[in-house]
Amino acid sequence: MRRTDQLIDQVRRYLGQQSFTDSKTNSAQIGLQTRTILDLLNEAQNVAHGIIYANAPAYFVKTDTIDIAADTESYTLPTDAFVGANIISVEYKYGSDAGDYRKLTKLNPHERDSSVEGTPYYYVQHKNNILLNPVPTTAVTSGIRVTYEYRLPDLDIRRDKISAVDSTTNPTSVTGDASLVNTSNVIFASGDAYEYLTVIDKDGNIQMDEIAVTTYTEGTQGSAASTYAVTVSASASEAVAVNDYIVAGRRATTHSELPDFAESFLITYVQHAIMQMIGHPMLQSEANKLANLTSQLADVMADWNADIMHIPRTDDRSLLDLEGYW
Repeated sequence: MRRTDQLIDQVRRYLGQQSFTDSKTNSAQIGLQTRTILDLLNEAQNVAHGIIYANAPAYFVKTDTIDIAADTESYTLPTDAFVGANIISVEYKYGSDAGDYRKLTKLNPHERDSSVEGTPYYYVQHKNNILLNPVPTTAVTSGIRVTYEYRLPDLDIRRDKISAVDSTTNPTSVTGDASLVNTSNVIFASGDAYEYLTVIDKDGNIQMDEIAVTTYTEGTQGSAASTYAVTVSASASEAVAVNDYIVAGRRATTHSELPDFAESFLITYVQHAIMQMIGHPMLQSEANKLANLTSQLADVMADWNADIMHIPRTDDRSLLDLEGYW
């Protein structure tokens, strides 16, 4: 899917809203603000996610690993878990090979027993946490493999471009690009809006998320770059680099992870919402188009995977033959 700024440009051209001035000061804002279109794009993405999830929930499934610490029962799910806690399976690493994982049995919260220690065979789900039972006594790198339904990153525009960073894996100081000051980042209400950042590559792939900003110093366009004092809790696989892009938010990107054919839905949803706000004479036509795209999106995803699905056996009695023998 194309970058959000390209989608925003198309919306402006379609609606004749190319004349505008983004500003931090409300009184200086002219025309349709970029932040308004971004808000609507995120709303559209959430709606599309819901439509796809209702028809093909397996489309938004991913697997991640979590390190196990000795004598620790509780482990937090990845931050992108959909609704915070949609777990499909939890596995424990019992050996040294990459594939040495076995599935843990899910227990009812009433069956939790944190007094027992040893090798985990069960888990209890408590909100955004996995509670291992028995409680592991040995630290294991990538000891938990969890498969879960994930939520999409928020949509944003490129706010800045990294020109310098003190560490690629554990940065504390990031320097932006002086040429971008007061251009892309002007739609922030104030510098305080930089509470969290995400770093992405040119294609919107997340390189590091959940970057907390402790101090943001805005630069001067063309002469002094903006700087960011940050703290991170990045995994070993995350790294930032010069020429990566900065977007705003705990976990954000410039490219939606929805299927490419959902792009028309996003654009039409946003255009319809703006037409409602301004009383556009073609509102009904756009509403009809949106209804058709909504149905198409649901129909396409309903047939996303036409292969026959294996029905798992959850009762040992299903292994008996017709005469009752094993």
